[in-house]
Amino acid sequence: MSDSDMTAPAVRGAVVAEIGWQRVDGSVRGSVHTPLIIDGIPGLALTYADLPVAEELANARRVAVVLTDARKTLRGWQPMVATGPPPELEHDPEGERFLAQDDLVGQELAKYPPSRLRSDSLLQRGENWWYQSRVLARFVGLSPSLCPEARTNPDDGVLLYAVDHRLTAETVRVDDWHADRLRIEPLAGTAPAPRQPSPACLLRHDHSDDLERRATFTLTGRWDGDRFTVATREGQAHLPPVPGVWARIKQAKALERACRRGLRAAGH
Repeated sequence: MSDSDMTAPAVRGAVVAEIGWQRVDGSVRGSVHTPLIIDGIPGLALTYADLPVAEELANARRVAVVLTDARKTLRGWQPMVATGPPPELEHDPEGERFLAQDDLVGQELAKYPPSRLRSDSLLQRGENWWYQSRVLARFVGLSPSLCPEARTNPDDGVLLYAVDHRLTAETVRVDDWHADRLRIEPLAGTAPAPRQPSPACLLRHDHSDDLERRATFTLTGRWDGDRFTVATREGQAHLPPVPGVWARIKQAKALERACRRGLRAAGH
C-alpha cells in the first residue's frame, strides 16, 4: 500500500486539519483549514483571502498535515501526522477547477457548511464569484510518520516542532495558555524531544457544531521538551458569541474584501 493510499482515507474523513510548515530559516508556523482530496492527493482549496498561507506553504522547507480533532469527523478518519515537501500550487482564479470537478466543491460543502451560503447553487456562485476563486495546494509525497492521540477537548492543543531537522507534531495538554512559559504535557505521555530548545508552533482551535464560529489561537516560540517559551501570540483562544444579522453582514464583507485583495495581489 502506498503512502497516498494510507493518507487519503484519513484526509477524506477529516473535517478539520492542522497544517504546519517549517520555513527556510527554521521557524515553524501553523494554521487550520478544511482538507480535501484533489486528484486523489490530500490538499487544500484555499480562497484568495488565504493567499499568504499558500505562498508560505510553497516556500516552506517541509510541511505537515495533522489530523487530531475527533469531535467532528466522517467515515475513514483516524488521527494522523503526515509530512512531506512543499505542496504543488495551482492558481484557479476563475474557479473552473474548483467548480468543474463537482467532487471538490462537493467535498467542501459537506465538510464546511458555511460555504453553502456562497457555493451551493449557480446563482450563489455567480454572485460570490470571488469565493469560487481558489489556490489549490496538492500535498504530493506525504509520508505518514506517527499517529498522535486524538483531541476531544478544545483546551488541548497541537504542538508543531522539528526534531533532528524533521517536522513533526504532538497533541498536548497546556497548563496555562496565557503564561510566558507554558508547561506542556503530550497526551500520549511521551514525545520525541529536541536536543536543545527548538523552534515550535502551538495551535489551539475550536469551532461551533455548524462551523460558523471558529477560533484559532497561534503561539510561536521555542520548545525544550518540557516548556514552551512564547515569542508571539495571534488570534483568539475562545469562540466568539453567536453573531447577529449586522455582524454576519460585516463578516461577509470583510471576507469579500480579503478575497478580492488576494486576487489583485496575485495579478488576477
